[in-house]
Amino acid sequence: MNPVILYLAIGALVGPLGFGLITPDLAQHGRHIEAVSQVVLLFALFGAGLRLRLKLDWQCWRMPVRFATLSMLGTLLLVTIAAHLCLGLELPAALLLAAILAPTDPSLAADVRLPLPDDSGVRTLLTTESALGAVLGVPAVLLALGVLGNYDLGRDGFHWVVTDVVWATAGGVVIGWLTGTLAWRKFGRPQGGREAELPEELIAVGTIAFACGVAMLLRASPLASVFAAGLALSHGGRLAAEARSLRPSARFEGFAARLERFGLVAALLLLGAMLTARNLRADAVVFAVILLTLLRPLAARLGLMGASMPAAQQRLAAWFGMRGIVSVYLLGLAVNHGLDAAMARNLTGIVVVVLVTCVALQELTATPLIGRRVDQRA
Repeated sequence: MNPVILYLAIGALVGPLGFGLITPDLAQHGRHIEAVSQVVLLFALFGAGLRLRLKLDWQCWRMPVRFATLSMLGTLLLVTIAAHLCLGLELPAALLLAAILAPTDPSLAADVRLPLPDDSGVRTLLTTESALGAVLGVPAVLLALGVLGNYDLGRDGFHWVVTDVVWATAGGVVIGWLTGTLAWRKFGRPQGGREAELPEELIAVGTIAFACGVAMLLRASPLASVFAAGLALSHGGRLAAEARSLRPSARFEGFAARLERFGLVAALLLLGAMLTARNLRADAVVFAVILLTLLRPLAARLGLMGASMPAAQQRLAAWFGMRGIVSVYLLGLAVNHGLDAAMARNLTGIVVVVLVTCVALQELTATPLIGRRVDQRA
C-alpha cells in the first residue's frame, strides 16, 4: 500500500471513524491543532529552503515566483466562485475556504517522486509554490476574516497591507536570512579545514527556533523567516553564489529530510484522525475532484503562461499541487480568530474531506503519471 494512504488510514483508524483513541476537534482543541500543524509546517519550510539551490538572481527566480503567485491568486478566485456555486457558501465564507485551500503543501511536494534530473525544473516550481503559498496563505486568510468581520483590516485595509503583507513577509525574509547566515558562519562552515563540532541536529533546530522566535517577537511571519533561514544555509549565507557551487547545506540535508518525514507522517495521521462520520459529505468529495481536475490545472496554466517548459513537465506541475498540513494550520488559524461555530464546523468538514480526497487521488495517480512521463521521454 502507498505509505501516504497508509498513514491516512491509520489516522482514521485511531480517530472517531475507528477506535476513537484520539478525537482532534477544532472547537475544543483549536489552539493545540494550530500549534502542532505550525511546528510541522516550520520543519517543512526549513527543508524547502535547504532544497532550493537556485542562484539568487531574479532571472533564475522570476519563473518560480511568477508561477507561485499567479497560481495561488488563480486558485483563490476559482475556488471562491466554485465554492459559492457548488457548495452554496456565501461569498465571504467561500473566500475564506479558498484562502485555506489555495496554498500547496511543502511536505507533500517534497514527497512527490519525479523523474530527475530533467524534471528538476518541475521540482523547483513545486517547492517554490509551496513555500510562498504557505507564507502568503496567512494574510489571505486574515483578509477573508476581515471581510467576515473577525479581523481588523484597518481603514481601507491599510493595516492589513502594511502589517500582514508587506512587513510580515519582508521582515520575515530579512530576519530568516540573517539568522541562517549567522548560523552558517558561526556553526555551519568548516573551521580550519574541519567541520564545526556542533551536531547538525542542534544547529538546524536552533536556527529554526531562533528565526521563528525573533519573527514572532517582531510580529513578522515565522513561516517566511524559517524558509529564508533554510535558504541562507543552502547558499552558505552568500547572495551571489553560483547554482552549481551550492553545496554548503549538504551536511544538514539528511537531518532536514528526517524532520520533513516526521512532519509528513504527523500531518497525515492528524488529517486522518480529523475525519468524522459527520463531515463525510458527498458534495465535499465532488468539490475536491473539481478542485483537483479543473480548478488547479486552470490556475497552474495561468502561472505557466509564457513558460519555456515542455508540455509534459507543465502537466506534471499542474497536477501535483499537493494540499495538506498548511491548510490544516490555516483552518486552525481561522477558527481561533473567533469564527462562528456553525461556519467553523461547516468549513472544517469541507476542508478535511477535500484534503483527504485530494491527497489520496494524487498519490494513487502519481506512479501512473510519472511512468507515462518516463515512457514519453524514452
